Amino acid sequence: MTAALASTLPAHAAQTDAELLKDLEVARRTLAGLPDLVGNQKWDPVRNELRSPAVNALWNTMDSGNTLRKLAKSRGDPEIFEAAEEVSRNLRDVDGMVYSNAFSMEGKMAGAGLRGDGSGVGGKAQGGGGGKYRVKEPQELLRAAVASVDEVLRVAALPPGE
Repeated sequence: MTAALASTLPAHAAQTDAELLKDLEVARRTLAGLPDLVGNQKWDPVRNELRSPAVNALWNTMDSGNTLRKLAKSRGDPEIFEAAEEVSRNLRDVDGMVYSNAFSMEGKMAGAGLRGDGSGVGGKAQGGGGGKYRVKEPQELLRAAVASVDEVLRVAALPPGE
């Protein structure tokens, strides 16, 4: 084995369960703060945090890069595989909603051009629900993702067989 090849092996070595759990704890701390950012309509910071390495590895990578999937495979635990699917789906949905909020003209233009009776310029009705950002749904999905990660961390802390 050449020295160059040997020096690349540690970078490609599989992560240990302890390293995966550490990454999950980092992701969990990041995720826990995101519902407040969503509530404050901080769309870009939310999307940036979703792409931070620890969080990104829960939803925006190939299966082989997903922290929860790697842990599930290492432990042979189907419940962690299920949690990986749920967290990935939730975070993907949050990203889509937050992206839509960031570019929503309805939200940005809330109330613009409306008369006191709710009709628009020229008397044309504006339709129900205009001027609203989606806040509650992404907050709920983020809280569900945190709960799933919490459960995996709780189960992972138990001695084998319990």
